[in-house]
Amino acid sequence: MKSEDWGIIEYALVDCNDPRKDALANGFDEIYANGGHLIVCLETQEPELFDRSITTISNDKWRLQKFLTSPSVVGSVAELGIPNLLEPPEHCVLGSYAFEGALTDTLIAGGCYETWKQTEDEARKIARDFVDMISENNRSNLLTFRILGNWTDWFDNLGCDTTFISCNFVTRKLWFVCTTDYD
Repeated sequence: MKSEDWGIIEYALVDCNDPRKDALANGFDEIYANGGHLIVCLETQEPELFDRSITTISNDKWRLQKFLTSPSVVGSVAELGIPNLLEPPEHCVLGSYAFEGALTDTLIAGGCYETWKQTEDEARKIARDFVDMISENNRSNLLTFRILGNWTDWFDNLGCDTTFISCNFVTRKLWFVCTTDYD
C-alpha cells in the first residue's frame, strides 16, 4: 500500500460512554478552563483496506498527512477545522507506555492558567485507565502519533497545544485526544 492510500480509507464516529474516557475529559475540563479538549473515536468502515494498510504505519510523515486530510477524518473531527495540509505536522510516534506517560504529563503540566489540583498518582491512574480502555488491555496493538503545537486554527499556540492520535490495530479504531488553552 502506498502512502496515498491512507487518504482513501473511510472512518465513522463511534460513541464511547465509558467512565475512563469521562475521567480524562473531566481532568482536561479542570485545567483547560479557557480552552478546550476533544476526545473522539473513529472506526474504519473498510476493515480489509485498513488491515492491509497497517503494515505501512511508521514515522512516515506523508501517511499522517494523508490520513489527517482524508474527507471522512476531516468531516468526523470538523471542530478541528483541518486544513488541506501541504506539509504534514511535526510529530513523533509513541508506544502505549510512552503515550500513557505523555498523557500523565499533559494532565500534571496543566493549562496556561489552571494547574492540576489532584495528585500525580491520580493523573497516572486516569492516563493508565484511558490507555487500557482504548487498547482493550492489549497494549501491543496500540501506536500513537503525537503532534505538538497548533497545526489547525482550533489551537491557540500558547504552549498548551497537544494532539494524540492513537491507532488500535485490532479494533480498527483511532482516537483523537486534543488539548488547547486560549488567551
